[in-house]
Amino acid sequence: MNKSIKIFGGTGRTGSLISSLLADKGESVVIATRDPHKARALASSFIHYRYGDINQKEGMKELLADSKAIIIIVESDESPNSPNSPKNVHYLGLLNIIEIVKELQLEVHVVLVTQIYITRPELYPEVKEIIFWRGQAEQALRDSGIAYTIVRPSWLTNEASQPVRLEQGDTGNGSIARIDVARICAEASLSLEARAKTFEIFNDERANSSPLIDWSERFSQLKTDGS
Repeated sequence: MNKSIKIFGGTGRTGSLISSLLADKGESVVIATRDPHKARALASSFIHYRYGDINQKEGMKELLADSKAIIIIVESDESPNSPNSPKNVHYLGLLNIIEIVKELQLEVHVVLVTQIYITRPELYPEVKEIIFWRGQAEQALRDSGIAYTIVRPSWLTNEASQPVRLEQGDTGNGSIARIDVARICAEASLSLEARAKTFEIFNDERANSSPLIDWSERFSQLKTDGS
């Protein structure tokens, strides 16, 4: 049975780019969505869609059963009282996926997309709720024992692709094009060298601009979490 890559948030502006890039590589992609109308426009011979809500475990076993990778690039409301609150979407939603992956004993690679400033929430108090629960989700994934990569994009732009700088330690600032976030997430989901690593990504004109970047080599230069 051919295994697929499941994407939560695959109808969003960045998630849809990830879906297309993976499909271009010949990967079978399944977008888990609460809005089939959005996903229908992306459907192709390689991109499929099924109903899936990260906040609802019902139906999750069937959805995830044949997965080889899971990419989570979801957005929440800012209010802690919303059904789509940061806690519900970023943290409890991830716990749902972790529980199902363990219950089904899946050998799967989870790519979680969060953001910079996870360790510096005091600098952006207006979104501290989102930053806090994204950070809690990161740690839950690290502690889960599941193969993972945590990608922390800087501030997102809709610009064309540019050279990319990878960092660790959450000390930088800057921006990054959505297409570059998508490319790195797609590459990370297929790379053994990206596993057990957390890193930030920025556009940087001084970085390697070669169109033939060996991303596995770039990932291999990063430190493993806890090392």
